[in-house]
Amino acid sequence: SIVNEIDLAGEGGLVWIKGRSDAYAHQLYDTARGVTKMIGSSSTAAEGTRSGGVTSFNANGFSIGNEGVINPSGDTLASWTFRKAEKFFDIVTYTGNGSVRTIPHGLNCAVGSIFIKRLDNNNPWIIFHRSNGATGWLSFDTAAFGVNSGAFNNTMPTDSVFTLGTRDDVNNNGNTYVAYIFAHNDGDGTFGPDGDADAIKCGSYTGNGGHVDIDLGWEPQWVLVKKATGTGNWTILDTMRGWVNGGGNVDQQLYPNLSDSETAYELGHPTATGWKEKSNTTTGQTYIYMAIRRGPLAPPTAGTEVFNIA
Repeated sequence: SIVNEIDLAGEGGLVWIKGRSDAYAHQLYDTARGVTKMIGSSSTAAEGTRSGGVTSFNANGFSIGNEGVINPSGDTLASWTFRKAEKFFDIVTYTGNGSVRTIPHGLNCAVGSIFIKRLDNNNPWIIFHRSNGATGWLSFDTAAFGVNSGAFNNTMPTDSVFTLGTRDDVNNNGNTYVAYIFAHNDGDGTFGPDGDADAIKCGSYTGNGGHVDIDLGWEPQWVLVKKATGTGNWTILDTMRGWVNGGGNVDQQLYPNLSDSETAYELGHPTATGWKEKSNTTTGQTYIYMAIRRGPLAPPTAGTEVFNIA
């Protein structure tokens, strides 16, 4: 059992697992598709059943079986859990109809990014990001930026629906799909002790070959970054695995488009108001990101929650 104090049984959500010390593929399980149903970000393969994968979604996390990719003996792994919540994250499953249509979601705010995967065939992931607009898309399995693809019918999502065109990767008649919808908070978040704090932001910045300061207004704990105007891996950084203000190769990276094990490189560090990119950016290139705020956002109720001597 993996205990992270997130109520997946009652609220629903997504569990994303990746081995840190091995080259196994990323595996994604969610409550909408059900236990043991797996898709991989670093693969175009159709949905598979893993009897030893995520075997239950619990009130305080999730349980896993003996699947070697997510529970290999002695290896180190990471999991990221996204709970369904208004103005943060939602999951939608649907069957394609081959015609322009809208799909409802429950964010009740601006949509930051949408990840769509066809479940019954080897189709690529199709990824919307608000900074790219609705006329183009990205994918995990290619570095290319697709334009005029018909994926989103050149229509930006609203706070209640997103629009699909006729591209078979997202809306082929009779085929099944899952969509992961991430919010974009911009002063309208409902989190924290006063119910008014932002928790997730999707945006972009331009590389300059040197230091770039990304201003979120708060300190992040997790970011997903991709060069949108050129070739480059998707990169996940988080403060638990190691993303710190220090010299040398200390920032631990995992790549959603690759099955590679974790690599360390000096990429920058979080700040109180965002994060600082080091000189790995390319001058003039646009980078997109999704950032999640570092917690906790509620005042502690006991000293042991914030202080420990070992």
